[in-house]
Amino acid sequence: MKRCYELAVRAGKKGFDTFGAVLVHNGQVLEEAENTADWDKGIFGHAEFNLVHQCANRYSALFFNRIQMTINSPQQCRLVFH
Repeated sequence: MKRCYELAVRAGKKGFDTFGAVLVHNGQVLEEAENTADWDKGIFGHAEFNLVHQCANRYSALFFNRIQMTINSPQQCRLVFH
């Protein structure tokens, strides 16, 4: 969760909404992504979408059935909570 929060803060410093996502297996962070969505430009780039897209060709479907994805943010997503 700490790394998710750090990614969310990093996204915020770049001008994006503050969201981060990590791929965790056996307590180890394997992959990570941050939010790159730009509502004004109509660009979809949620942290969890970016993470899944980044991992899609690196891991098998069987592997994905055994992992945990954690998403963290200090604010609610405008797309989900409006």
